[in-house]
Amino acid sequence: MEYIDSCDLDYILNKYHDTQKPFNSMNRFIRHDEIFDPESGMEAEALYEAVKENDRLISGESHPMRKAKALAMLLEHTRIACDPRDRFPALNILDRPIARCIVNAWRGEVFGQIMPDVEKRRGQLEHDGVVAIWPDYDHSVPVWERVFTLGFPGLIREADEAENKLAKDHCLSQEEQDFYASIRVTYEAMITLCRRLRLLAEGTNGSERLAKALCTLETGAPRNTYEVLLIIYLYFMVSEHVDSLQVRSLCNMDVMLYPYYKKDLENGISEDELRKDLAYFLLQFTAIGNYWNQPFYLGGMDENGVSLVNPLSYVILDIYDRMGIYNPKIQIKTAESTPQELVCNALDMIRRGHSRIVDSIDSPQRRGGTIDFCDCYEGQLAGAMRSVELVGDGDLEIRDSLAALPDKAVSIIREIKERDGE
Repeated sequence: MEYIDSCDLDYILNKYHDTQKPFNSMNRFIRHDEIFDPESGMEAEALYEAVKENDRLISGESHPMRKAKALAMLLEHTRIACDPRDRFPALNILDRPIARCIVNAWRGEVFGQIMPDVEKRRGQLEHDGVVAIWPDYDHSVPVWERVFTLGFPGLIREADEAENKLAKDHCLSQEEQDFYASIRVTYEAMITLCRRLRLLAEGTNGSERLAKALCTLETGAPRNTYEVLLIIYLYFMVSEHVDSLQVRSLCNMDVMLYPYYKKDLENGISEDELRKDLAYFLLQFTAIGNYWNQPFYLGGMDENGVSLVNPLSYVILDIYDRMGIYNPKIQIKTAESTPQELVCNALDMIRRGHSRIVDSIDSPQRRGGTIDFCDCYEGQLAGAMRSVELVGDGDLEIRDSLAALPDKAVSIIREIKERDGE
């Protein structure tokens, strides 16, 4: 594979799953325990049981604090690995342990105890094959600009400042105090993880560059392209595979990385080296192998309708083409101002079968905000919340969404309600 050394390719493809064993991407949350040194942390199932027991002991605390403390315990004790054949570390927590021991139980509380009537209706709809319904933690997009500009320490400072500002307005409730405390616990856990990985990388021949980048993230914000890719990777791994909150976009990659990429070139880093960093980053998601594919997007326009496509847009597309991969998948955010060359390059890739590319239209009516893509095709204002809810009379209300249920689905729902006399 272009950009990836052959021995490195074999290691990375086996980093998450043993390629000698059958792999079912529909059962994607599995681990490859054998690559981890037992001295680097607790055995995965023993750690899971310890987290479960600790949550039982603090069951009287608020949900935000319980979840944050579970995450902190996992990141402090999970087995980790660094290897000179890879530019990104490994965490032995691919199987969503917090979902297994905490979140799934809370999901039952929400439907079974808090909303029993909704649970009855949900069960009927699923029984009839109309729709699958669950609390949707699966379509979130981090506010990547703040992650990049603040880093993990800066995100703690930002939360502290927000809490202090609120405290000047009124005496904080216990719920508010726990909310901000849980943010501190969470990002302090991320810093602890960076420290653990940095110490391991410092003792691993060939991982000196990784150790230096982790030192940066331990103390501040990323400063170059590689460090930005590393913070995306760490955020994704912990949010998606530990905290059970999906990261449904790896960001507007060409636009957000371009300032770092341009500065790296000016500082004498070769384009070939930067291409390799991007290739090794993209390969992580090919190796993880989630059936839904992991999206990121390119292009778009500014508030004046001017295209945001830049030289890095073409570089990323070319790397993807040369690697011949389809995961992650690329959404190309097109507008009237999008250069025809970029569109033609993408169409040529599709024609040759080198693609997992989606054309997503950037809306000119976006109310002054940036449109984030947060799944296969959906868009939302960056930092905004989308919700789809069943309200009083059972009609479907859709707020801040660019898509509605198909008419046929709505018709089926109404037929079921009429049949059941509701």
